[in-house]
Formats: sequence, structure tokens, C-alpha cells
Amino acid sequence: MALKNPTEDERKGYLGQCALRLLKHFDVGQSFLSDSLHNLYGGAMVSIILFASSDIDIIKKLYQYRYPSTTSRTPRPLIQFHRFKANEFRLILLFAAPIFKSYLKPKIYKNYLLLVFAFHLAEFRSLRSTDIDDIRFLLDSFLYEYPSLYTNRHNQQVIHSIDHVVQSVQDYGQLSNYSTFNFESLLGMLRATVHSTKCHAKEIANTMNLLRLAVRNTLLEDFSNELKTMLEQIQRKKRVAATGKPTIQTQHHSIKLRMKQTVNETLYKDIQEIFRYDDIQLYQIVSIGTTRFTTRDFAKAKKNDDSCVLYRFNKSSHIGFIEHIVRVNQKIFFKIKKVTIKENLTCTYGNRKFQCRNISMGSYNNDENVFFIKPEDIIEKLVHYQEAANSFYFFRFPTLCESS
Repeated sequence: MALKNPTEDERKGYLGQCALRLLKHFDVGQSFLSDSLHNLYGGAMVSIILFASSDIDIIKKLYQYRYPSTTSRTPRPLIQFHRFKANEFRLILLFAAPIFKSYLKPKIYKNYLLLVFAFHLAEFRSLRSTDIDDIRFLLDSFLYEYPSLYTNRHNQQVIHSIDHVVQSVQDYGQLSNYSTFNFESLLGMLRATVHSTKCHAKEIANTMNLLRLAVRNTLLEDFSNELKTMLEQIQRKKRVAATGKPTIQTQHHSIKLRMKQTVNETLYKDIQEIFRYDDIQLYQIVSIGTTRFTTRDFAKAKKNDDSCVLYRFNKSSHIGFIEHIVRVNQKIFFKIKKVTIKENLTCTYGNRKFQCRNISMGSYNNDENVFFIKPEDIIEKLVHYQEAANSFYFFRFPTLCESS
């Protein structure tokens, strides 16, 4: 539907007025869900990141972040931000706060933190009733201060759209429930199956029908676990976390060990004594199903790091690094260097103080007692940034859903 006067109201769209506006009870703010991909990460974050994109120190430090190999689209150097995909902006927004603190003006940094904390809550996998009020307070505070901190160039419509996020979260749950990240990932998968130069619609329809039948067959109780694992490896898409489930069940997944690890004789004998077993084998890489873990020593020289993990021990969650992957009598164990968490990242506004559950600061003690865990004790892999010799920031992805 074309506008009679194209300049009548620029907010109604580029090509013309939305036909749904003619409906009596239709409200744009409440009837359209907030899309984190286009509105926030691909829109609002672009405006904010212009303030930091030219600082060489920021670029270098952000490039030192260590992401698991299962991360979708790890950020390129910030100087290339104009070519970023939405998930690269997403990772910068969610995890770059410790770096920006030293380079942004205090008022701009505090305002940026309000947005970071709000979207960690809005994306978090398990929302609490109090989180809705916190999201509303954080975003209202962010939008109230934004016009006075940024120029008209940055004060765009996508910034205003943030005001509708809390309504979507309140009505339909966390952002991953309706984000177009997953939608675009599925479109990409379907597009990759089209090989002909004509009859595209028919080819896509056939692919979707085959996928539907394949999914039904893999859910049958008598379907081969080995074949199911192979199909997952062929069709898998990168995920932002280690697993699609809370824990790894090794009895249903194939285990592949690679690259034997050489250690000094004293350490080897210590491990033998702990397990009371002579035939001990140490490795640097293990793949459990489609999930890879590595030792910290192996990951030091690599772009990605699969050694930093969140795990369960004594009925509580902890963070640590995998030092050794041990094979004992056909069973796998991880030797863990435990991290001591000092505090979570905090944000204060007025008389209210917030803690981000997904961003922690900590260090490890070289003299701490050695202990081992089983693969099923691993919850997920984490992002980390080493600020100093023994000072780390640890970042947990708020959701395990795929990103495009």
C-alpha cells in the first residue's frame, strides 16, 4: 500500500504504510515482536560501537578473547565492524564490557552497561519473575540517558525500538524464542540444498519433506545411536555452547581421542597413584559426539579454546581449565585446574545495584589440590579473557540456541 504523501510519516516504512495499521485494535509496539538480530545487534549496537572502533588498544584486547570452537561467527577485528554479521555485534555487546571500561567515558560506559545487563537477562535461558522488572528498569534508564550522551546521528529509530523489548519478553519469554537468528540459520541450511537452476520451490519442498521424515526416524527407539551420531556430525551447525543439553551423556555418544600428551615422569606417576592403575594414557583432544574438548596447553597456540568449562562438582557449579585428558581402562576423565571466582560484574544506577550472572572475574591457585571429573560433569564451555598473568574474565552464553 503506497502512501498518498510519502513524507507524511517516515516511521511507517520505506515502501509505504503497513496495511496492518488499518486494523482497529492493531498496535505496532505490542503486535510486532522485538527482533534482537535486526533491531539490537544489527542496529543499535552499530551506533554504539562507532565510539570505540578506531582505538587500536581496544581492537587488540578484544582479539585476545578466547571463544570455544563451537561459537558461531567469532568477532573479527573491531576495525572491520562495518562488515560484521549480527552475531559478531552480539558477542561484542554481551562480553566486551570489561574492555570498554578503560576506554569509554564513564557516563557512556555506565549507560552501555545498562544495555548489556538488560540483554543478558532478556536472552537468559531461565527467566525469573523479578527479571522482567529489572529489564524494564535497565532499558528505561538506558533510553532516558541516551539522547544526552550521543549525537543525532546515533539517535536512530532502532534505539527507540529497544523500548518494546520488555513487552515481548513479558508476553513471549526470552528473546531466543522468536529471534530471527534461528530463522536465518534454517533458511541458510535449506538454501544450501538447492542445486538446480530451476524448480527451486519444488526442490526446497522435497528437502523439507525428507528432513521431516528423517527427524521422525531418528526419534524411534530402535534407531541406531551410531548412525544418529554420524548424521549429527554431517548436518550439525555450530552452536554457541558446548552442548544442546545440560550435560554430556557419554554412553550415547562416540568418543574419539587424538594427540597423545607427554608429561614428566613425576606427574605421570602421580596420576597412576591417584587411579591405582598402571596403563594410563594422556591426550590433548577428545571429541564426545560432536563436542570437542582440549587441554589448556594445547589451546594456548590456537585461535579457539575448548579447555575453559563450567562443570558440576559436589552438587554445585564451578569454572575451571582442562589440564589433562586421561584415559583409564576405557573410561575418560578430565584433570581440572579449578578457578576461584572473586565476584561477578556489577552495575549501579541510582540506589539499585545489579549483578550479571554470566560475567565473572577470577583466578586460579597453582598449589590447589588436583581433582578429576567425568565428561558428564561438564555443563558447557565458556568464553574467557586473560586480563593479567593470573586474572581472568569468564563469560557464559546466556542461551544455548544457535545463531546465524
